[in-house]
Amino acid sequence: MHLKNRLSEILKNGFNRNFLEEIENFQTRIIKEDERIGLLRHEVVELDKLMAGKTFGDGQISEEINTRIKNLQNSINNAENEFARLKTDFNSYLFANF
Repeated sequence: MHLKNRLSEILKNGFNRNFLEEIENFQTRIIKEDERIGLLRHEVVELDKLMAGKTFGDGQISEEINTRIKNLQNSINNAENEFARLKTDFNSYLFANF
């Protein structure tokens, strides 16, 4: 949300039109990250439903759930890394140009 708000402030307060292409690029990247977060939330909900129905009496979880958890962890790590890169790029761009 913070990146979206900063981008909105730039667009509202007037800006050099020469920067429009880069600003649009950041907007696209921010939207993609927002979509990725939405998909990850959906995956968490689906995994939660699956886990509610497949836990065993001894507390162990099925291999399917374990695999999905590992895949979700990898997806979350990738999303965190990409978001960190986006945030750094965006803040560096703002510092250099505004």
